[in-house]
Amino acid sequence: MIPDMRTLGRGALEMVLVAALVLSVFVLLLEGMDLAFPTGTTLSQLMRRDVLPGTTGADAVEAPHLLLSRDGATGNSLDAAGIVALLADRRNTVKSKRASEIAWSRADIGMQLFNRDAVQTFGGSSALVRFDEQSFIDMNENTLVIIRRLERDPLLSERNAGFLMLAGELRGRLLASGTERVRMNLATGGAETEIESLPAQPSTEFKVRVNKDRSSTITVLDGHARVKARERSVDLHENQTITITPDQDLPAPKNLPQAISLTAPANRVSIPYRDLPPKITFVWNASSTATGYRIQIARDAAFRDLIAEEVTTGAHFAHGSLKEGRYYWRVSARRNWEEGEFSATRELSLVRDVTPPELRVESVPSDVTGTSLTLRGRTDPGSTVFANSEPLGVAADGSFSYTAKLKPGVNVIVIESSDSAGNVTYHSSTVNSRK
Repeated sequence: MIPDMRTLGRGALEMVLVAALVLSVFVLLLEGMDLAFPTGTTLSQLMRRDVLPGTTGADAVEAPHLLLSRDGATGNSLDAAGIVALLADRRNTVKSKRASEIAWSRADIGMQLFNRDAVQTFGGSSALVRFDEQSFIDMNENTLVIIRRLERDPLLSERNAGFLMLAGELRGRLLASGTERVRMNLATGGAETEIESLPAQPSTEFKVRVNKDRSSTITVLDGHARVKARERSVDLHENQTITITPDQDLPAPKNLPQAISLTAPANRVSIPYRDLPPKITFVWNASSTATGYRIQIARDAAFRDLIAEEVTTGAHFAHGSLKEGRYYWRVSARRNWEEGEFSATRELSLVRDVTPPELRVESVPSDVTGTSLTLRGRTDPGSTVFANSEPLGVAADGSFSYTAKLKPGVNVIVIESSDSAGNVTYHSSTVNSRK
């Protein structure tokens, strides 16, 4: 069938019209973008404080430096604009988002953080954000923080940091440096916490947690903080805590639950095993005022490399899958959303041991006269010894003795020694008894 030429011509004309329409829309879009985003200064140049806006590339003009002075103190105007924080450490999955970006990306150690940047940790993760060598916030897992303000005032000799915390838990410290004071404002649901560290005052250590019911718990471990909500304020001092619920008045501060005393395993104990790691039961003294406890087990003494973190209502916790290595553990008492300081840290080691204990038995005669025979020997100290399934007493140096009752004829005496890892060594003797 031969196609109608008029039909082909009409189709070609329609394609040309569609192409022309798309091209015109594209041109209009480009013109609109030119109007909305004029060329000239790039975003990176706008972010720079030392380049004048409107100057680009080789023509970029350095911004004038304004020297400020107050009460004998001087400072550069550029220093008053913005300061940065640093992602000093991270564990597992941590992501960040720049203020000018939409997508989240991997947060790398050493990256700088600026105003309106966001940092988020995920399950089993943590992030350490530092402002200097002494001041930081340590974000626990599933925590989201947005930087609201980072600035330095060269005249007042102070630094100010502001954060918005949307979820999770963090611990921080604020410490004045030299003659410079440090201030931090941390906003959570329904409340703002102001923390200040002065050169003449000690540092402030604090914890903040956004709870599942949208309340916020602020705890001061050392120093002082002021919590504001609904045009009221409450001062928190050392070992005090407060839980704020949105749309409710501020309650009075409470003292923290007392620190927990650990019981077992003993500090710096070494636990051997042969094939499978043993189940280890961690035990601590119960508190009459606690509604629960939090135990942390980590590979490092700073508890950044956590192996386990559990909340329990009992004063014990069992773990049966720790591998060979050194571990650290600690426990805190909880009272509803409030949590006391952690206990002293204890250390333990798991050591895989596949070497059987040494077992030496003095020479045993093959023929004896009588109905009994005393055998003597030595094994590794701390081992358990059995003779024909009968447990024997073992001295501190590993020596032991056994008096066997003989029957007429051939007697088989089997001595076994087992160590705490489960390794076993056997010694068998055959004795012919004659009356």
